[in-house]
Amino acid sequence: MATNILSAGLSPDYGLVALAASSTFFLNLYQTILVAKARKAAKIEYPQLYAERAEAAANKDAYKFNCAQRAHQNTLEVQPSVLFGLMFGGLRYPKLAASLGFTWLVGRFVYTYFYASGEPKKRNYGGFHALAFLGIMGTSIYSAWELYMGRW
Repeated sequence: MATNILSAGLSPDYGLVALAASSTFFLNLYQTILVAKARKAAKIEYPQLYAERAEAAANKDAYKFNCAQRAHQNTLEVQPSVLFGLMFGGLRYPKLAASLGFTWLVGRFVYTYFYASGEPKKRNYGGFHALAFLGIMGTSIYSAWELYMGRW
């Protein structure tokens, strides 16, 4: 017997949360392609994770590779927390969580684009992703508190 997901108590708006979370696949793909192109241009062989300091100082392509790689690694460092916060906070506040999730996603695209340009200070143009991150975490923590206090 098939069960409708809405019968499990999910808001129809939770689909927006799932869409925001699923859209992070495109961010990862974009970053992977940037890193692969930069790796090829810099002639950095696998499995080397970054260009050595001296190599990056002497070769602009190696420096850009390091920037693209760092943007990708930084995203991978925070993505699990973002996804959990988005999916859990979205159970209680789906429209807010989805909005914050899409804002984080756009901010990470902007952050990555400018970081990978080889001018790392420009990554701050996408810095609004940090505010969205705080909102996602706040929504999740507040939802957990409401659950604990029996107000959910």
